[in-house]
Amino acid sequence: MVQGLMGTAMADLLNSDLLNYFKIALALLVVALVENVAVGSSFSWISSSNRSSHIDEANQSSIKCINVSTGGENSPFPTTTLRLITVFKDLRPRVAMSTQYDTIGSRYKAFKERPVVDIEEPSVLKRLGSVEGLTCLDLACGLGHWSRLLARKGASKVIGVDISQTMISSANDLLPDDLKPTISYQTGDCSIPTPVPGGPFDLIFAGWLLNYAPDYATLLNMFRHIHVNLAPGGRFISITPNTHCPMYEPIDDYYGVAVWPVEKVGDEGWKCHLKAYTEPEPVEFEMYHFLHGFYERAAKEAGLGEVRWWPPVMPEDERREGGFWDVYLLRPHMLVLTASRE
Repeated sequence: MVQGLMGTAMADLLNSDLLNYFKIALALLVVALVENVAVGSSFSWISSSNRSSHIDEANQSSIKCINVSTGGENSPFPTTTLRLITVFKDLRPRVAMSTQYDTIGSRYKAFKERPVVDIEEPSVLKRLGSVEGLTCLDLACGLGHWSRLLARKGASKVIGVDISQTMISSANDLLPDDLKPTISYQTGDCSIPTPVPGGPFDLIFAGWLLNYAPDYATLLNMFRHIHVNLAPGGRFISITPNTHCPMYEPIDDYYGVAVWPVEKVGDEGWKCHLKAYTEPEPVEFEMYHFLHGFYERAAKEAGLGEVRWWPPVMPEDERREGGFWDVYLLRPHMLVLTASRE
């Protein structure tokens, strides 16, 4: 019996993210040692690189940028060792993001049926404008809702990208035959600034991408990824948390969704836990909520133009006049961010 329990525990370990981290770290450590031997164990040292807002209608690389110098005495680590540490540190949020959505899988569709999600489409359409004939990139595309909407609105080409293979598989399953000539999906990490084949794009949309950046460096890389793939004069539209409202207090059972702060992140952010009350079991995941200046600085450093913030728009149905959204309007959970590449 003891052997059986040990075998089960070993199987769990072999399938755990923790072991994957160790595998990655071991492989990179071998590379680091080989590099040091190849250069006769000569060391060079790494030093850290040096690093106004409004709401319109408000009433209503996996490796961080670093400077390298040789012969320095301020660091106890050789270049390759620090490179290893940086890569390993940066892998954690990406693996976690992919894992949590791979785990959620098809239950994510039930989450998107919560009443609070009904606000997203009218809010985006208010700012989208015409997409007739435009090439579009849908970052963090999930099940492909926004990709299909862009294609239905007349986009000439739409490429959806998501870090989760489970989400991409589900998006392909939901893709109707008449849209297959226009839409294609692929897995990819939207926090690594790399050109997406088929770009640059006239329009980039990102529904709930930026809120997964756990720190400024990751957020900056997300904006750099957007900048790299956006054609000159192109537009960027994103759904974000309400960056003008701090997360000091939880949002309790808010039209089918609850969000509460888990821990403070620096002076401008919070790590949060979201729970959607779906059947047969709730959907839960972690996200980050930063204040507007955090986003604006990162967008500017990445090379985008002015960031503008837009309030949510309520759906045009009987709930609008019936007082259904009164409590929501006291503390909207989302804003729409727009920017462009000049």
